[in-house]
Amino acid sequence: MDGLSAFQLGWAALVFMAGFAIRNLAGFGAILLPALALFLPLAIVVPVVTLMAVISSIGIAVRHRDEIAWRELRPLLPFSLIGVAIGLYLFDQLSDEVLVDALGIFVIGFGLYSLVRGTGASPARRWPRWVVVAPLSTFAAVVGTAFGGMAGPLYAVYLEWLQLAKGPFRATMSAILVALGTLRGLGYLSLGYFDRDTLLLSAMAVPSALLGLAIGARLHARATPEGFRRIVAVLLMVAGAGLLLR
Repeated sequence: MDGLSAFQLGWAALVFMAGFAIRNLAGFGAILLPALALFLPLAIVVPVVTLMAVISSIGIAVRHRDEIAWRELRPLLPFSLIGVAIGLYLFDQLSDEVLVDALGIFVIGFGLYSLVRGTGASPARRWPRWVVVAPLSTFAAVVGTAFGGMAGPLYAVYLEWLQLAKGPFRATMSAILVALGTLRGLGYLSLGYFDRDTLLLSAMAVPSALLGLAIGARLHARATPEGFRRIVAVLLMVAGAGLLLR
């Protein structure tokens, strides 16, 4: 790495602040990764976003550990391990350009899905668990590891299928993100992706994220989460298009 420029560091600080403010308002911070990838290499962005995901989720998982649906997490583990291994291979072998294009396509698709689905209820039809668990958890782990994020909405499909209440849903999702992020982080570390630039960006990301969370908390009372999610969905499609044209 030749080192991050002042523009890249400034852009990253702005994105982390805005991304975590959006996470407080919309319920997910999916815009964070594609926005960072517009001007920073994924080899740096992915380990940092992974570390931030673990830090931001571990507090919720610990505080609400009694609400975590531990029994429902066990079926995910073997397939998630397979997905992490596949994702690490793709992340290490594919070029940054290929990964960015794939991320752009995926983000546009997710933005369209979020825009169309809105906050409506999941389909009433309930597939057997064995149909849902294996492909969904494997694919979610591959996506989360290869791109450094975007796995949460995929695991949410499984949690919605379980029809968990709001509290257990949030606690269980946090536990999933901590476990998946830890596995991914160890993988990136073993491959040598936590270098000086990554650690510098991680150190800068923490105060920016805390500031973003504070801003999001102040705006929460004035914003409509449902409407804001639609705005974020549009921003995701714009960011995805930007990645493809980068």
